[in-house]
Amino acid sequence: MKLNYPKHHLVNIGHISRCQICNSNKLHTILDLGHQPLCDSLLTKETLNDPETTYPLRMVWCQNCTCVQLDYCVDGRLVYHPDYPYRSGITKELAEYQTALSESLVKKYNLTRKDLVIDIGSNDGTLLSGFKKQGVKILGVEPTNIAKIANASGIRTIQKYFDMKVAKQIKKKYGSASLITTTNTFAHMQSLGEFIVGAHLLLKEGGTFVNETHYLLDIIAGGQFDSIYHEHLRTYSLKAYISLFDQYDFTVTDAERGSRYGGNIRVHATKGRGMPVSKNVKQLLKLEKDAGLGRLVTYSKFAQRVKMARFEFMNFIYMFLAGEHIPIVNNQRLIDEQPDYVIILAWHLAKPIIEQLKARGLKSDFVIPLPDFKLIKNSQV
Repeated sequence: MKLNYPKHHLVNIGHISRCQICNSNKLHTILDLGHQPLCDSLLTKETLNDPETTYPLRMVWCQNCTCVQLDYCVDGRLVYHPDYPYRSGITKELAEYQTALSESLVKKYNLTRKDLVIDIGSNDGTLLSGFKKQGVKILGVEPTNIAKIANASGIRTIQKYFDMKVAKQIKKKYGSASLITTTNTFAHMQSLGEFIVGAHLLLKEGGTFVNETHYLLDIIAGGQFDSIYHEHLRTYSLKAYISLFDQYDFTVTDAERGSRYGGNIRVHATKGRGMPVSKNVKQLLKLEKDAGLGRLVTYSKFAQRVKMARFEFMNFIYMFLAGEHIPIVNNQRLIDEQPDYVIILAWHLAKPIIEQLKARGLKSDFVIPLPDFKLIKNSQV
């Protein structure tokens, strides 16, 4: 494959007028959430009164490839600053999930001690630790300071943004990879083409690039508008994935659905064209078609559902939260103050959150405002 890529696979900062995947101009606005700040830029007491920058947050749908995407791109250096707070190993549930993922991939691709697995956007190395335990050679690539945590725990990690230059450096030093993974990052990157070409450079012939991200079908079916924020430049359907990799020397050979992120898709793209394709691909494409992912009316209904969720929530509390600076406090405060209601925005983690809080003595009722409004009495838990 030539070491270049379509111009539209480098997403420029600012307004986006054509599809990030297929370059079509047939984009339809689905949902406009106004101007919002970056979600992972946390404030201190000293910076509470400083001016804050906000950016447009609009969701658009491509009629051609069905990819849903933002029509405005924030500079990635602002989004993924060195002190970016997300760590994959913080939650036991996610750590267990990533261990299971590594085990399944080792089995699927018959990986041995001779094989190299590279995880891009490797965070604190939680996924790679699973491969390491099974004796597979590993390497992480992580741009933020979380790379230091990974290295300190014995997960060899390069602290750099992944691009073709870094791919060449890695190949020269460590050799070709049998498997490249990326989880919860492929929807985020601006330099999409640079990433794919870099992965192609690093993979041995017949090697596979496996990426996992939130899934359009689940976002729409579940009314998951909380997944819309500036990090998520794109929300993929399988059709959009195939449209993307068809522009490179890759074949989408398998696709699986999972329950992470409120519903995710795991796509296997094998180096080379015309590779054998799992029946899962055909079945999932049919499911997307039957679900209406190729019709604008599907997204209009989604937008209406989002608006209804907001109205129901605001009617329930009968008031607005004052100001924009919601403090982050120790959850012991809930136990101490015993409020009438606890609002849980992380709806896909509601069950373990509720169980944990009740076990600690919380007597409050629980409000889950999305995807659909729910009121759960403490006595029902």
